This record gives sequence, C-alpha cells and structure tokens, in this order.
Amino acid sequence: MVVASGGIAGAREELRAVPHEEVRFTCERLSLTISAAAFGALTPLADGDWPAEVRS
Repeated sequence: MVVASGGIAGAREELRAVPHEEVRFTCERLSLTISAAAFGALTPLADGDWPAEVRS
C-alpha cells in the first residue's frame, strides 16, 4: 500500500510503500501497525516509482 505524508493539499507530500502486513483495517479506520519512526525510516518513492493501476 502506498501512504502519503507531509505536505499541504498534495504539494510536497512524500509517498512511502508500506507492506500490507503492517496495515490494519477496521470498519471506521485504517491504521499502520509500525511506529511513526519506522514509517519515517521507509524510503520515500521517487516520482513514477509506483503504478497508477494494478497489473496482474
């Protein structure tokens, strides 16, 4: 899953790939099971590093 952080209204935001096993879904929210420090340590994706559609 790609998660955006930082920036304002999409400007200067950073995108990070989070392993699906580190994401928890409930009826009312989505949350990460890693710490903020671990999330910040993930390398931000460069422009064009992730597809806009799922390919099989």
